[in-house]
Amino acid sequence: MLEVYKNLLTTEGTKLHATTLNGGKMQFTRFEIGDGIYTGTEKDDEIVSMTSLKSVKKSYGITGISIVNENTCRLALVATNEGILTGFYVTEIAIYAKPVDGDEILYAIIIAKPDTPEWMSPYNEAAPGSLRYYDFISVGNASNITIAPGGAGILSTDEISSLEDVKNYLFSDSTTSIDKNSLVSLEGLKHIYDKLNDYTDIHGIIDGTKPKKTVLHSMMDAVGVWLAEKVITHTNFADELRKRLVNNGTATLEGYALDARQANPNITGSLAQQISQLNEETAGAHNSIYRGKFLGNTVTSAQYEAISSGKFTDLYIGDYWTIGGVNYRIGAFDYYLNCGDTNTTRHHAVIVPDTSLYDYVMNDTNTTEGAYVGSKMYKEGLTQAKNTIKAAFNGHILKHRVYLTKAAANGKPTDGGWYDSEVDLMCEEMVYGSGIFHPVSDGANIPANYRVEKSQLPLFAHEPSRIINRTTWWLRDIAMNSYFAAVNGHGFSAYDRASNSISVRPAFCIC
Repeated sequence: MLEVYKNLLTTEGTKLHATTLNGGKMQFTRFEIGDGIYTGTEKDDEIVSMTSLKSVKKSYGITGISIVNENTCRLALVATNEGILTGFYVTEIAIYAKPVDGDEILYAIIIAKPDTPEWMSPYNEAAPGSLRYYDFISVGNASNITIAPGGAGILSTDEISSLEDVKNYLFSDSTTSIDKNSLVSLEGLKHIYDKLNDYTDIHGIIDGTKPKKTVLHSMMDAVGVWLAEKVITHTNFADELRKRLVNNGTATLEGYALDARQANPNITGSLAQQISQLNEETAGAHNSIYRGKFLGNTVTSAQYEAISSGKFTDLYIGDYWTIGGVNYRIGAFDYYLNCGDTNTTRHHAVIVPDTSLYDYVMNDTNTTEGAYVGSKMYKEGLTQAKNTIKAAFNGHILKHRVYLTKAAANGKPTDGGWYDSEVDLMCEEMVYGSGIFHPVSDGANIPANYRVEKSQLPLFAHEPSRIINRTTWWLRDIAMNSYFAAVNGHGFSAYDRASNSISVRPAFCIC
C-alpha cells in the first residue's frame, strides 16, 4: 500500500472544484503513475502549481467511483503492469479531470513518502500484476461528478456488486453451477470463463459497457485464490497434481488447466509462489541467477535505488546497460561488502565492460619492480578509463578500500598496502577463481599477494565465455620479473611483457 506524503488539489483543480459548488458538472478522465524524485522537503505551493507529473510512466482510465457524501467521492484506481518492460518505484500519482464541456486538467496529485515508494514489477504473462489505490477526493458537489466512459481496463470490487456475488454466481445451486470436480480440467476453466462472461454481460461495469478481455482476466485473478481452495478440497487432488506435473514434458489439456493454477504466485501453496519465495531480494539470491537482460542506455533512479537498498530488485548477473557504445555488464552484487581496512558498508554492484576500452602499457620498460601501484598503468594509464566511466555513471562510482601490491623483487610482490579504489584492473582471482601465474609461497618466502578479491565474479562463473572478448587484456598480478598476468584473446590464461601495449578492461562498482 502506498504511504502518502502529499495528497493535494492543484491550483487548476481547486478552480474546477469551485465550479461544481455552483452547479457545474465535472468528469474524472484518467490517472497516471510516475517515478519522479521527491525529497520530502517540497512545499505545498510548489506541488499545487504542477500541471503534470515529474516523470510519467503510464496512464490508465479511472477504474471506479462511489459517492461517500455530498462533498467527497471515493476513486478506485487500478494500475496494471501490462506493457511495462522494466519495473520502477511508484512515487507519484496524477488524477485528471475536466468540465463536461471543457479541457482536461491535472486535478489532484498524490506523492508517496520518499523512503517508501511502491514497486511496480515488470509484466509477466504467466502472472500479470497490478497495484490498487483508493483516494477520497473532495469534489464540491458529488452529484455532479462522473467518470469518462470506457476508461476502466480492469474490474475492482467497486465495479461488480461484490466478490461474494461472483462466488455465489459461479457456485450457485443452479444447473449451470460449476462443480469442484471439474476444476482440474480445461473444460472446467472454460466453464468458469463463460460464466464470468455471462456475469459481466448481465451486470456490466459502472459505465454500462461490456468489459475488455483484460477485465475477464482480472476477475479470474480476483477469485483465483478462492477457486484454489475449492480445488484443494478435491479428494484426488494430490494424485491429479502428480499426473499433471510428471508427464515427460508433454502438455495435456488437463495438465495445462492445473498448471495455470500452479503458475499463479498469488495462490497459496502454488509452485510459482514457492519459487518466488526462494528468490529473496538479497545479494546472495541475485548473485545466483544469470539473466543477461538489456537494462537501457542509462541507469535509472529506480535501478540505483534497487542497488543502494541492497534488494537489487529486477537486477541480475549478466544484465547490462549500453552507454557510449559500451556494454557495461553486472558482474557481482555486494562483492566487497564488509571488506577493507575501512569497512565497505554500502551495497553495490560490480560492473565489467564487455569490450576493452583502449590499449596501454603496464610500464615503459619490461619491469615489475613497482608492482601494480608503482606501474605506469596505475599512475597514468587508468585516467582515460576513469573519466569515461565516471561520465557514464555520474556520481554513483563507489570508492572503497582494497589491498594492492606496491613493490616487487625477483618477480615476486614484496610489499603492498590499502588504497582507495574506484576503477582498477581485475586480478586473477576475480576472473578465474584462483591464481594462475602470480607467485605463491614456496615454503621459504610468502609473496605479498594479500587481496580482498578472494573469489571469481559470478558473471564469469555463470558464463565463462564472458571472460573472452577476442582481445588480450591486462590483469594487475605480477607473473614474473618482466611480465604481468593477462587474459589472451584466444581464450587462455596468459601473461605479457610489461612494455607491450594491450587492452585495458577494468572493473568498478556502482552504488
